[in-house]
Amino acid sequence: MLWTPKAPALAPRPLVTPLPRKLPISLHPSCVLALLPQNDPKWFDHSGHGNHGIIHGTTPTAKGPEGFAWEFDGVDDWIDCGNDLNIIGSEMSFGARIRFSSLIGDALGIINKGTAWNTGYSLLWVPPMRWEVAVLTTMGNFNMWPTTPPVLDTWTNYWISYNGTTLKFYIDGREDHSIPASGNLVQAGLLVVGRENWGGGRFFFPGLIDYVLIYNQAWSPRPQDANYL
Repeated sequence: MLWTPKAPALAPRPLVTPLPRKLPISLHPSCVLALLPQNDPKWFDHSGHGNHGIIHGTTPTAKGPEGFAWEFDGVDDWIDCGNDLNIIGSEMSFGARIRFSSLIGDALGIINKGTAWNTGYSLLWVPPMRWEVAVLTTMGNFNMWPTTPPVLDTWTNYWISYNGTTLKFYIDGREDHSIPASGNLVQAGLLVVGRENWGGGRFFFPGLIDYVLIYNQAWSPRPQDANYL
């Protein structure tokens, strides 16, 4: 399923709080989480669903490609997005714009939903050579292990799409890996950014994170949309 973003309207839709920079795209109605960093003690959800992130240690920085980004120290910085965002059905997509400052560690947690192996979805880099991409459904826990390594100190978009038959992993808008997958989504527990939950919240991400987007439909980005997920 491919969505082509439309040009922003002349009158922008109301947002939770004024942005320090403009959104490069109009958010599709299927967006259920749109976290954009800014100089504020919360990471505001601009999807309109109110899933604001609570900051734990991480700090805003002007090092983002279009303004602010959040900087994670890889030790104990993370974002708490609460327990309420549980997608029902057989489709979803999620991802973020990321810049790694280190590729060293047991596991570098980026996005994780749930407090156990069988309660949601995840995106982690597991040094030295593989990603962990996982989605839990009524048919089981579907995992894939892409091996294209991150590029250190480089902004890159990572995107995961599940459409009820296939789980896909994209890097900068281009499909990198896919596996067959099926069933309705099963989700419960805490959603976090910048660490994992499944290993007890011990593995943190070192670097910068800009956009974090989650949709309840299986959008597949085009290469020319790589900057905007």
